[in-house]
Amino acid sequence: MKKIFIALATLMLLIAVVMSLTGYSLVIPLSHVNNDRHNTSLPRAEPGENLQPFSNYDFSKGNWTAYIIISTDDFNALNPLIEKRVCWKTNSKTLLTKMKKDWVFKYRENDDMATVNSSFYLVRDDVIVFESGIVLDKNTLGLQNSNYGWMQAAKSEAFVNICRDFKKVYWPIVFF
Repeated sequence: MKKIFIALATLMLLIAVVMSLTGYSLVIPLSHVNNDRHNTSLPRAEPGENLQPFSNYDFSKGNWTAYIIISTDDFNALNPLIEKRVCWKTNSKTLLTKMKKDWVFKYRENDDMATVNSSFYLVRDDVIVFESGIVLDKNTLGLQNSNYGWMQAAKSEAFVNICRDFKKVYWPIVFF
């Protein structure tokens, strides 16, 4: 029995190391979700206007963390500036403030992206306050969510550069 336990523990450790080194993680969001579909803290925009969805958030107050979860289905079309890794995160107030300022999107009412596999989460004090699909393809960059629909990045270079500044998560299983 002891040998079986040691063999299973060794196998699990080996799997965890391989997952960590290859960039694959199992991500499980456990944070409370702000289920208000018509979130009043989000800015509004008219069709055709540029939109900064995080402009009303104060990153200097509270404990903020942002996660980018890239689906392995998206690895082949991934922007070459983004490394192939499933989980990225930041809790840098400097980076979050830069994201707030530089993530500018073209808002078009009732515009939707057909398929979005990857996700973006913004968490404040263990509550998911913003959840969105994220597209980081070679030719297409933006967010897709229930509040705005499809939002094409207006500043593609700034959008990618901020994503690149997120830190790699090496844990094989990630809870947030």
